[in-house]
Amino acid sequence: MSGRPKSCFDGFGRPLRRLRAKGEFDPYNPLHMVPNWDGAVDELAFNGFISTSSSVMSPDGAREQVVTDATLTVADPNVDIKRGDRIKDGSHVYTVNVVPSVDANPFTGWQPTLEVGLQEVEG
Repeated sequence: MSGRPKSCFDGFGRPLRRLRAKGEFDPYNPLHMVPNWDGAVDELAFNGFISTSSSVMSPDGAREQVVTDATLTVADPNVDIKRGDRIKDGSHVYTVNVVPSVDANPFTGWQPTLEVGLQEVEG
């Protein structure tokens, strides 16, 4: 983690990995970059906690799809996580679908955690 002072959150959570794909030019729009998940990815190990908020199953004639929304809480607000990254937790792989939030206390500036919205799609 970062070189910040120890706090009551140190040791919080379980080991997770952030995956970030290298960007490449979109073949349909060369001015736009898209992630290439087939190539090598940048990995970052960190500790955090994933809390599932809801799951929705959408069956149709050909397949069933389950979309699970979750929230990732990281004790270190300086962990490098961005929208579009993937978070690996064991056999689950979530996509960061929002800009991560680092709330701050308005009186002291204290930033206790990083909150990240996640989504996992199966099927």
